[in-house]
Amino acid sequence: MTRDANAPGAYVLVVEDDPVICKLLRWMLEDEGIRVRSASNGLDALEQAKQQRPSLVILDLGLPILNGEEFATELRHLYRSSDPPVIVVSGDTATSLRARAIGAAAFFQKPFDI
Repeated sequence: MTRDANAPGAYVLVVEDDPVICKLLRWMLEDEGIRVRSASNGLDALEQAKQQRPSLVILDLGLPILNGEEFATELRHLYRSSDPPVIVVSGDTATSLRARAIGAAAFFQKPFDI
């Protein structure tokens, strides 16, 4: 993550529809002193990103309402050249190709080791 991770207003946006994984990611990041916001679908995540640019997005691609790929495309349009880095988390090994296609900075397969 960038140096501004703890700057005023900086936050990580966790976009995950599995409440257990979302809670785990939130706990892990907050334990490091990082501000976290979360959303369980792509539409809610996009609304939060419109309110304030996240420093980093941790994204599941299999989301309801607006899937992860659609969210990433909209996020890219919203912030153009300053779009935040995206880390994709998924239980599907084939998703690593989809993660690359959306320009994700990294891919982690579920379950992952904290």
